[in-house]
Amino acid sequence: MSVLRFGIVGAGMIAAIHRDAIAALDGALMNQGIHAVDLLQWLVGSPVASVSGRIATLAHEGIEVEDTACASLAFESGTLATLASTTSMWPGHFRTITLGGSAGSAVLADGNLLEWRFRDQDADDASIRARLLRVPGAGVGASDPAAGVDHQGHLACFRDAVQAIHNGTCPQVDGHEARKAVAIVCAVYESARRGGAAVVS
Repeated sequence: MSVLRFGIVGAGMIAAIHRDAIAALDGALMNQGIHAVDLLQWLVGSPVASVSGRIATLAHEGIEVEDTACASLAFESGTLATLASTTSMWPGHFRTITLGGSAGSAVLADGNLLEWRFRDQDADDASIRARLLRVPGAGVGASDPAAGVDHQGHLACFRDAVQAIHNGTCPQVDGHEARKAVAIVCAVYESARRGGAAVVS
């Protein structure tokens, strides 16, 4: 069994949240954390069996959405995951994704590796650590909402979508694939509405 944990934090975009946002479920998890949730489910590679979650507004008075969310996920493969997404932590922190199991651990921090260690080392492990192991700079959406944010990820998605339309093919991430992360986030919100009770994603 493996455990995956991620967190994304930041102080940005809170001012832009307005009264209609709650209808769109547009708090810290759906707005900022959705990208890490998408990566989490892709890395695990198994459907989510159940979700237990809690949400709260801890640091931003007058908004109708959460600034803090946490959840535990059980995947059909037996993998367990915890997640946290917040805009209530000062001064913020870079996003981390931790993969751990009985054979080793890897920690991704924004675009860098913080750890890459395995019980049985591979011939490429040393070169991977040499190229990618480093502490990241300012985190995405941390105390400075613009820190670490660029347009490259969105640009790649748009280029892929335009190319798929031009070629009459499916994009790398189609609506069916994108829906998986949305379903997980909605399950966290539903569980929180039920007081943390487990719900099926």
